[in-house]
Amino acid sequence: MSRWLVFIAAYFASITGQAQSSTQEHNFHLPETTAATALRYSQSFASENIAKEICYSISADNRREFQNIIERNSLRIRNLYSAIKCNGYTLLQFAVIAEATDTGILLTRNLPSRVIFEKYENGDSILEWAETTGYDNSPIIRAVRERLSQI
Repeated sequence: MSRWLVFIAAYFASITGQAQSSTQEHNFHLPETTAATALRYSQSFASENIAKEICYSISADNRREFQNIIERNSLRIRNLYSAIKCNGYTLLQFAVIAEATDTGILLTRNLPSRVIFEKYENGDSILEWAETTGYDNSPIIRAVRERLSQI
């Protein structure tokens, strides 16, 4: 259903753009809020779909699809990491829980080290979180530790 809403929103935005150029010829006025509202809703639905695709690709451990989503939408991993949460977890935590080794190691390699080692809302870092939840033997956490030793 959200695909139709995005399509309808894009359609209204294009109609309003055409109508605004023709208002000078015919002297009638279309409310601009329709296009702005439609554009805002289409952007929020698109963002929500992108976030769902990213979470799904992580849970499926599909590294190639994860990279394609990022490239297709001209996104950066460091911006995604702070903006998207999958089931309430950060992307790296979600990769650990979902046992998505390939995608988790990709995140570990591509994220800035300060982002990986910053404290979460509860005050724990990724390594502290892994120890308290029992995921400290995960291959992703091992990759994080290797990254820590390189710094």
